Amino acid sequence: MEKYFETNYDLVIVGAGSGGFSSSYWANKNGLKTLLISSKPIGGTCVNIGCVPSKFLLDKSKILEEINKSNLKNLFRELSFEEREALFLSFLKETKQYVKELQKRNYLDVLKKFENVDFLEAKASFKDGSVFVEDKRVKAKNIVLATGAKPFLPPIEIEGEFLTYRNFWDLKELPEKVVIVGSSVMAVEFATILSRFTEVTIVFRSSFLKKFLPSQSEFVKNEFLNRGIKLVKATPKKVSEGKLITEKGEIEGAIMFCTGISPNSESFEVEKDKRGFVITDEFLRVKGFNNVYAIGDLNGKLPLETTAALEGKVAVENILGANKKVDYNKIPSIAFSSPQIARVGIMEGRLIHFDLSKLERKSKGFLDLFVKNNKIVGVVVGGYNVEELINTASFIINLELSPGRVSEITLAFPTIGEAIKKASLSTFHNLDETPCCIN
Repeated sequence: MEKYFETNYDLVIVGAGSGGFSSSYWANKNGLKTLLISSKPIGGTCVNIGCVPSKFLLDKSKILEEINKSNLKNLFRELSFEEREALFLSFLKETKQYVKELQKRNYLDVLKKFENVDFLEAKASFKDGSVFVEDKRVKAKNIVLATGAKPFLPPIEIEGEFLTYRNFWDLKELPEKVVIVGSSVMAVEFATILSRFTEVTIVFRSSFLKKFLPSQSEFVKNEFLNRGIKLVKATPKKVSEGKLITEKGEIEGAIMFCTGISPNSESFEVEKDKRGFVITDEFLRVKGFNNVYAIGDLNGKLPLETTAALEGKVAVENILGANKKVDYNKIPSIAFSSPQIARVGIMEGRLIHFDLSKLERKSKGFLDLFVKNNKIVGVVVGGYNVEELINTASFIINLELSPGRVSEITLAFPTIGEAIKKASLSTFHNLDETPCCIN
């Protein structure tokens, strides 16, 4: 281990998740002698316990929902709880195996190819402007802190066991009832998964999917209610042995907290906000330091894998002399629930609402365009099998296209992807008076 303390590194990165790995990649490409330090599984939250396993399990379990929605339902008998439990545990096992393979292929094997990057498995701290491992200082010209976050628990009395996105993957049996506390993207995704196997209740204190307009989140709420997911607006007071106690009464079931994240910043002596997120400037530099950067969930700006990866790249570019900023409004976010809901850009200006049922490929849902100064500045889409629409919207917003320009682009017919063009066309035409083949 002594070699790590004798080398004068160009860059030391603490944390080997999406952000840390992104910084490692770009540092390696630019010839920076780099040390990557991590005490947690390589790949971070996203690969191990976050977006990758949850999306895999969402896809695997979708067949149960499709059967219930289709005309084939009468051809299948209803599964017993024991059969649903066996299927759930089987899918969970497949998910863990997939994660293991992906971690090896995309992280462990890739790390071996970084000629300029050393890797040290250890717990690191930051104080007095330096990184320390076991009280030994690591020499570094620049530092990137990328230690991610952990589940946030509300300040209520908690007795007994409970679930979060961290220990969900270790379940050994399927709960007969699950009470999800929170109404975030994470909450609706886990509610979607679990409702395919068991009874689910979502308890939320204030707004449901608060990053969306009420009219948009209402679509998801109504679809959830139609599927039998219970929604209770109440304030959690206490968790006691399989019961959530609120001001409206008790709700029985396995309790799962989906109430946000808390940064892994305890070992860093830097300035933080009241929630513990590391404060940075617009160039991702930690307040008070010119050569120290904080990226990903640690700074709390927009907790997404894509954000962390982009910030990891931008941090290295700024170390190399650039003065780049991240435009968080141009990063799409999506709930892979059923129905899905996604957004990119800002929800300002003129709102153009388009009903997806008006497409030839009839689909239940909506698409909202926001137009300002004749530019499409925001897109929100909700519905079934609409996740790819948000990527098209990202291109449109990043290229600063107008509704007129979008309406001139020829798209494949009939597809759900036409929705953005149809919404753009509606600014010039009454779609109820036009043929489907208008171009």
